[in-house]
Amino acid sequence: MSRHRSALILALSVCFCSGCQQEAVDTRAQDERAIRQADAATLNAAQAKDVDGAIANYADDASWLPPNAPMVNGKAPIRAGWSKLIGSPIPTLVRLRPA
Repeated sequence: MSRHRSALILALSVCFCSGCQQEAVDTRAQDERAIRQADAATLNAAQAKDVDGAIANYADDASWLPPNAPMVNGKAPIRAGWSKLIGSPIPTLVRLRPA
């Protein structure tokens, strides 16, 4: 009886363990597309001098390293930095085509 019980436990363990293994889904292409779309939306907003659109993808606790300036932390300082960058008379934003 003990032998049958051990065999049954082993068989059930194999069934349960094989059911838990799932093939990982490769979402790299979709992830890259989403990142590129978000980046393009930020660039388009900046070129349109839309500060709200430029900072739309930043979390409340985000950090941003503006050009030639120290890092800023938090959405309000990021907004202020983008406002300054967008309001600059020097053309600092250039449209680049993805590689």
